[in-house]
Amino acid sequence: MARSLLLLRFQGRRTGTWRTTPVGYAREGDVVVIVTSPTYTWWKNIREGAAVDVRLDGRWHQANARIVGPDDAEYESTVALQVRQRGPGLLRGFGVAVSDQGVVAPADRDMAATNAHIVRVELYGPAPETRS
Repeated sequence: MARSLLLLRFQGRRTGTWRTTPVGYAREGDVVVIVTSPTYTWWKNIREGAAVDVRLDGRWHQANARIVGPDDAEYESTVALQVRQRGPGLLRGFGVAVSDQGVVAPADRDMAATNAHIVRVELYGPAPETRS
């Protein structure tokens, strides 16, 4: 399961309490992509960008995470990374019209953003085993 799931640890935006949730991911180097449903609520804690911890390969890493929207300069590369690593089926399952090469047509981008949130996580160093 470690090849498809990671643990994402983040601080609650209102309480400041550290929370941990398992999520599916795609990874290339120090960039991790998570696709999540807007019906979940954890993503609200990183919507504007946040310092997070990610448990990968048996250890915790510090990282920055943010929602990447259709107008973001890194939207295309982030979606393409997801499709390269996991195929287009995941995004299509969320109702995102994506090509086999990971391209979302400009006309479909607004709808894509309402059907799925694309989270870009950039790893930058080791993190402590626990947070309080």
